[in-house]
Amino acid sequence: LAGSCLRLLDRLHEAADMFEQSLECLRSAAGPRVAAGLRAPAGLSGDDDEPGGPDFTRVLIDNVTARADLAHYRDRGPENSLSLIESAHGLLTPGHSAHAVLEALVVVHLSYAGRYREAARAYDELTSHAADPSPLSADRERRIEAIHALALDALGQSDAALAVLRRLARRSRTMDHQAWASEEYLAALLYVVLHGFGVSALFAELAPFVAIEQDDSVRLDHGMRRIADAEIALAAGDLPSAMSAASDALDTIEVDGPEDFLPRAISLCALISALSGQATTAREQLRRLRSVHGYANSPVGPEIRGAEAGVLFCLDEGDRARDIVRSLIDDGLLGAAVRAALAGVLMADPESCRMVAELEVSGEVPVLVRGLAAANLADNPRRLLDAAQRARGVGLLMVAAAAADRARSLATPGSQHHILAERMLATTEISGPLAGLTGLAGPARSVPPGVTLTRRESQVAELVGRGLTNAEIADELHLSKRTVEGHLNRIYTKTGTRLRG
Repeated sequence: LAGSCLRLLDRLHEAADMFEQSLECLRSAAGPRVAAGLRAPAGLSGDDDEPGGPDFTRVLIDNVTARADLAHYRDRGPENSLSLIESAHGLLTPGHSAHAVLEALVVVHLSYAGRYREAARAYDELTSHAADPSPLSADRERRIEAIHALALDALGQSDAALAVLRRLARRSRTMDHQAWASEEYLAALLYVVLHGFGVSALFAELAPFVAIEQDDSVRLDHGMRRIADAEIALAAGDLPSAMSAASDALDTIEVDGPEDFLPRAISLCALISALSGQATTAREQLRRLRSVHGYANSPVGPEIRGAEAGVLFCLDEGDRARDIVRSLIDDGLLGAAVRAALAGVLMADPESCRMVAELEVSGEVPVLVRGLAAANLADNPRRLLDAAQRARGVGLLMVAAAAADRARSLATPGSQHHILAERMLATTEISGPLAGLTGLAGPARSVPPGVTLTRRESQVAELVGRGLTNAEIADELHLSKRTVEGHLNRIYTKTGTRLRG
């Protein structure tokens, strides 16, 4: 308890010393029994404070958990965390149920280190021989499942990750918010749905987040919340909002923590700056990121490496960016590799497209990016327009704008594909400020400053983009053909663009 209090006061070295004293007490108590390989009698777990007893086991698990977290957060050394957990097995008699708890901690800290392939293997080993009922508490089971979903997401298995979260959601229906609203669960829900299925799908999953926001007894860390806002805005292509949220997160985390997410906040600021054409700022943030010891040793380590690659693509350092993508692929982190290569794919960089086009991934967004990479390699305007439509459907407006702009550049002026691309780029949904693409595939044609389309005009423009005739649009919207023509004339006047002819 003294060590935990010292840790909360950020007196980390004193906390480490106190934890070591605590562990020495445990070693002294466990020595003779463990050395002899003795088990407690059948049906019993030993006296409360003896090896195998509930008090001994509770203090051991609390001690190891705290010391492993301290080693990870203070030293940025996942290997130190893992060695501490491994040594604790020796303080338990063979067959003790607490061995499973220590194995679960291994899964957690491998994931915290971004070593998701190893974490997935450790999870499979843990669950393959787990007793029924599980020796893990309900809290630990929920935590380990959420972290496993994050691992599957990084590995490119979005469908499997979503299935894990669906299973957790079914269990949570009988619990109050305090019981299931862990940071791991909410982070997993955010990242798995956003990375695998897009912004539109995430909006359909907002109920758990809204419930937590309205529960005063559950505290959401402001810095983490703003990181989530930045992630969502960046995925949608709303770069000004993304920068505002990322900067706010950075300022908050620098003061209040959690320190482990400081590199993620910096990497987001760097990537958003690079995508916005602010090369000097992006380079400064990249230097700051690399000055953080063990910056990729984080629960979102692969995403930090991916952001670094995105910055390098935008700074015209493609060779170094592709090296990061290859390293992620070599580590088996195919989902993270797709996201790391996204800027290169949007630029139609051939080598990046070749790498992504060959990856075995699941989930609507990874498959979409893989298809976009293949369409770039084929220089196929039709496939690019298909990718743009799909990207718009999942709310990835920046990707939609880049794909449509690339299709327009490849298509013959006046051809059907060229006209469709221009129609798509003329809609406010993908050509306004939400689709900022400075420095990538070329800026999308935007609506003049201060110009907006009404809801009905946007609907008409959307249907024009799908290739419908005026008569077909009139039938779809239950309007007269003359009314549709009037809406089109107002769109032409506002945008300065003739969608037809």
